[in-house]
Amino acid sequence: MDKPQHSRPSVGYFPDTFPRDPILVNQFMEHVLLGQILEPLVQTNSQGFTVPALASEWEVSASGLFMKFKLRQGVRFSDGRALHAKDVVYSLKRHIDSTRSQSRAFLKVIQSVEADDSSTVGINLNRPYLAILKALSRDHLGIVPEGWEFDPSAREPLIGTGAYRAVKGPEGWLLVRNPLHWDLAGTEIEEWALEVLPAGVTSAGPLPDLLPFVTNASLEWIEALARSSGHKKEPVQHNLQQSAWWYPHGANFKDTRLKQWMMAAIQALIGVRQKAIGLTAATGAIPKGIAGYLTDCPITPIPKTHPTGEVLPIRLAVMKTEMPSLVGDDGAAAREIERAMQVHFDFIPVMPADLPDLPSLKIDALFVGYAGAFSDPEGFITVVSSFLASDLGTILQAERLQYEQAASETDWTRRAELYRQLNHSLVTSRSVVPAWRANACRFRSKRLAAPEVVRTYTPRLKDYSLLKTES
Repeated sequence: MDKPQHSRPSVGYFPDTFPRDPILVNQFMEHVLLGQILEPLVQTNSQGFTVPALASEWEVSASGLFMKFKLRQGVRFSDGRALHAKDVVYSLKRHIDSTRSQSRAFLKVIQSVEADDSSTVGINLNRPYLAILKALSRDHLGIVPEGWEFDPSAREPLIGTGAYRAVKGPEGWLLVRNPLHWDLAGTEIEEWALEVLPAGVTSAGPLPDLLPFVTNASLEWIEALARSSGHKKEPVQHNLQQSAWWYPHGANFKDTRLKQWMMAAIQALIGVRQKAIGLTAATGAIPKGIAGYLTDCPITPIPKTHPTGEVLPIRLAVMKTEMPSLVGDDGAAAREIERAMQVHFDFIPVMPADLPDLPSLKIDALFVGYAGAFSDPEGFITVVSSFLASDLGTILQAERLQYEQAASETDWTRRAELYRQLNHSLVTSRSVVPAWRANACRFRSKRLAAPEVVRTYTPRLKDYSLLKTES
């Protein structure tokens, strides 16, 4: 029998792409959801340090080419199967072998992954890569049982070792406490109602008890509801920013003259709109605060002559949630730039689920928000390969050697400087036009107690408790 509604807190809003195979996940809130159900080998805490998750300990060889992970003892999946090293091998290979996994680009340095025995996993790299532990901490790389396949029609489509199970009931999706979790005593709330909301839709009803991540795209209407319901607004740790990237599958990708003019026009539009909406300007491909960031955005002059002398169409794909910020209600800024620079913007609204299929649209640039996988420059450079549907070598072109040198550098001070140089080159070549940093926060109802210690970058529902205020 279902528990009374008043005793079950709710959490949201999750995108209506849920549920889907973790391989296809490419939105932050989808990562948040995976983080409740699946667990990776290691995790990144709120201070940016790598700490144990399913691996209780690990060691890295002096050469940096081999890592050995010892698995936590007594861990079971939600379906009762015991965790073994072969499950880790299977899970990582799913992403390595997939052409659509957002994590594949991070894992390309893995030469082989093997089960040494039932509780030990060995990973060989083809080159030293300081960011590999950070990459392995992604919720996206949570471990599933060997042989598991995604079934969207299943009552429990995701099988993991996490604190919660996602289960479909008559009232919708629930996150139900996993009775087999290795830290069951540390999970107080038994069930959460999982609220899904399509992108661009505003809710007229009451807010969920917890909104773990809200950005400026939906902040205004949520804040209005939060004031009436007494929800508390709290800061969150994030590095989310919007940027425009020159698209590697566009018809004009290899034409440097067109690239300079088109991206200069996009840069002009971004500059006007950034001031209009009042958000903090981004300075490069790597957000401020992450090694390799730029203190100021480099100034790149607009070319003196128009490349064709005729109106130049610019096919610009824009995340649907960001259309109001970039275009505005009346589109006046875009029309002004069009007249001044003899261009015409063809804005194409897209959703995250559309990203793998964008090459067929032959767009010139993509305006997209990205938060990075972790607090490391690799989390912001490497992740672009997934939303630009191409490998880094193709995307970076002239900056490829700079990137390879930065990614392979093992001295942290030198590494940061190399990423700064790469970041500067990407902006001055107009491969990327930085836009703005997103405002972000979370909202919590009066009946939820916040965690005393925030232990992970991605929020964990197991750290919350329900206040005893109801009769």
